[in-house]
Amino acid sequence: MAEKDYTAARTGLPWDGSAKDKVFFLKGTFDFATTPLANADSAKLFAIKAGWEVRNVFTKIVTPEDGAVAFTIGKTAGATEFEGDGAAGAAAGTMTRGIGGTDAGVTANGQLYTADGFLYLDGAADLDTAVIEVVAEVANIFGA
Repeated sequence: MAEKDYTAARTGLPWDGSAKDKVFFLKGTFDFATTPLANADSAKLFAIKAGWEVRNVFTKIVTPEDGAVAFTIGKTAGATEFEGDGAAGAAAGTMTRGIGGTDAGVTANGQLYTADGFLYLDGAADLDTAVIEVVAEVANIFGA
Protein backbone atom coordinates (compact mmCIF):
# COMPACT_ATOMS: atom_id res chain seq x y z
CA MET A 1 0.00 0.00 0.00
CA ALA A 2 1.34 3.43 -0.94
CA GLU A 3 1.40 6.37 1.44
CA LYS A 4 0.00 9.77 0.49
CA ASP A 5 1.36 12.89 2.11
CA TYR A 6 -1.31 15.39 3.19
CA THR A 7 0.89 17.40 5.54
CA ALA A 8 1.01 20.41 3.21
CA ALA A 9 -2.78 20.75 3.49
CA ARG A 10 -2.76 20.82 7.29
CA THR A 11 -4.23 23.91 8.94
CA GLY A 12 -2.56 25.14 12.09
CA LEU A 13 -4.61 25.63 15.23
CA PRO A 14 -4.19 28.75 17.36
CA TRP A 15 -1.56 28.55 20.09
CA ASP A 16 -3.01 31.34 22.20
CA GLY A 17 -6.62 30.17 22.32
CA SER A 18 -7.90 33.42 20.87
CA ALA A 19 -10.25 31.70 18.42
CA LYS A 20 -13.44 30.78 20.28
CA ASP A 21 -14.87 27.28 19.81
CA LYS A 22 -11.50 25.89 18.71
CA VAL A 23 -9.35 23.06 19.98
CA PHE A 24 -5.65 23.84 20.24
CA PHE A 25 -2.50 22.50 21.87
CA LEU A 26 -0.15 24.07 24.39
CA LYS A 27 3.35 22.61 24.19
CA GLY A 28 6.42 23.10 26.32
CA THR A 29 9.69 21.39 27.18
CA PHE A 30 10.53 21.59 30.87
CA ASP A 31 14.19 21.25 31.83
CA PHE A 32 14.44 20.35 35.50
CA ALA A 33 18.22 19.99 35.23
CA THR A 34 18.42 23.74 34.60
CA THR A 35 15.63 24.70 37.02
CA PRO A 36 15.18 21.91 39.61
CA LEU A 37 11.78 21.26 41.19
CA ALA A 38 11.76 20.32 44.88
CA ASN A 39 9.38 17.60 46.01
CA ALA A 40 7.37 20.10 48.07
CA ASP A 41 6.87 22.44 45.09
CA SER A 42 4.48 22.47 42.12
CA ALA A 43 5.56 23.52 38.63
CA LYS A 44 3.18 25.83 36.76
CA LEU A 45 3.35 24.43 33.26
CA PHE A 46 0.73 26.44 31.37
CA ALA A 47 -1.54 29.36 32.20
CA ILE A 48 -5.14 28.35 31.46
CA LYS A 49 -7.77 31.06 30.95
CA ALA A 50 -11.30 31.06 32.35
CA GLY A 51 -13.60 29.37 29.84
CA TRP A 52 -10.93 26.99 28.54
CA GLU A 53 -11.30 23.24 28.99
CA VAL A 54 -8.26 20.98 29.32
CA ARG A 55 -9.14 17.67 27.69
CA ASN A 56 -5.96 15.61 27.95
CA VAL A 57 -2.23 15.79 28.55
CA PHE A 58 0.57 14.01 26.69
CA THR A 59 4.16 13.62 27.89
CA LYS A 60 7.48 12.59 26.42
CA ILE A 61 10.62 11.94 28.43
CA VAL A 62 13.48 13.74 26.67
CA THR A 63 16.07 13.10 29.40
CA PRO A 64 15.21 10.69 32.23
CA GLU A 65 15.46 11.61 35.90
CA ASP A 66 18.14 9.77 37.88
CA GLY A 67 16.08 7.18 39.73
CA ALA A 68 12.40 6.25 39.63
CA VAL A 69 10.47 9.47 40.32
CA ALA A 70 6.73 9.56 39.69
CA PHE A 71 4.95 12.77 38.71
CA THR A 72 1.40 13.97 38.22
CA ILE A 73 -0.03 16.71 36.01
CA GLY A 74 -3.33 18.32 36.94
CA LYS A 75 -5.47 21.38 37.51
CA THR A 76 -4.37 21.82 41.10
CA ALA A 77 -1.67 20.09 43.05
CA GLY A 78 -2.77 16.47 43.48
CA ALA A 79 -6.34 16.92 42.18
CA THR A 80 -8.13 16.53 38.84
CA GLU A 81 -5.17 14.77 37.28
CA PHE A 82 -4.65 14.29 33.57
CA GLU A 83 -1.44 12.30 34.12
CA GLY A 84 -1.58 10.49 37.43
CA ASP A 85 1.37 8.15 37.17
CA GLY A 86 4.07 9.70 35.01
CA ALA A 87 7.53 8.17 35.34
CA ALA A 88 10.28 10.79 35.11
CA GLY A 89 12.91 8.04 35.26
CA ALA A 90 11.51 6.20 32.22
CA ALA A 91 13.71 5.72 29.17
CA ALA A 92 14.26 8.69 26.88
CA GLY A 93 11.56 8.74 24.23
CA THR A 94 8.86 7.23 26.46
CA MET A 95 5.50 8.81 25.57
CA THR A 96 2.28 8.74 27.62
CA ARG A 97 -1.18 10.28 27.65
CA GLY A 98 -3.95 10.58 30.20
CA ILE A 99 -6.18 7.50 30.37
CA GLY A 100 -9.93 7.50 31.04
CA GLY A 101 -10.83 5.42 34.10
CA THR A 102 -7.38 6.04 35.56
CA ASP A 103 -6.82 9.79 35.34
CA ALA A 104 -9.72 11.80 36.81
CA GLY A 105 -9.47 14.74 34.40
CA VAL A 106 -9.71 12.45 31.38
CA THR A 107 -12.42 10.25 32.91
CA ALA A 108 -14.52 13.40 33.42
CA ASN A 109 -14.08 14.22 29.70
CA GLY A 110 -11.99 17.27 30.53
CA GLN A 111 -11.84 19.99 33.13
CA LEU A 112 -13.45 23.37 32.47
CA TYR A 113 -11.63 26.25 34.14
CA THR A 114 -14.20 28.70 35.55
CA ALA A 115 -11.43 31.11 36.60
CA ASP A 116 -7.92 31.74 35.30
CA GLY A 117 -5.55 29.10 36.56
CA PHE A 118 -2.66 26.81 35.69
CA LEU A 119 -1.84 23.26 34.72
CA TYR A 120 0.62 21.96 37.33
CA LEU A 121 3.25 19.22 37.53
CA ASP A 122 4.11 17.66 40.90
CA GLY A 123 6.93 15.21 41.52
CA ALA A 124 6.93 12.47 44.18
CA ALA A 125 10.57 13.41 44.84
CA ASP A 126 12.94 16.15 43.69
CA LEU A 127 13.26 16.53 39.91
CA ASP A 128 16.75 17.75 39.06
CA THR A 129 17.93 15.91 35.93
CA ALA A 130 14.77 15.22 33.90
CA VAL A 131 13.69 17.03 30.75
CA ILE A 132 10.00 16.43 30.00
CA GLU A 133 7.99 17.58 27.00
CA VAL A 134 4.33 18.23 27.78
CA VAL A 135 1.45 18.85 25.39
CA ALA A 136 -2.02 19.83 26.64
CA GLU A 137 -5.11 19.47 24.46
CA VAL A 138 -7.31 22.49 25.20
CA ALA A 139 -10.63 23.80 23.90
CA ASN A 140 -11.75 27.42 24.09
CA ILE A 141 -15.35 26.92 25.19
CA PHE A 142 -16.35 30.26 26.76
CA GLY A 143 -13.06 32.18 26.79
CA ALA A 144 -12.49 35.61 25.35
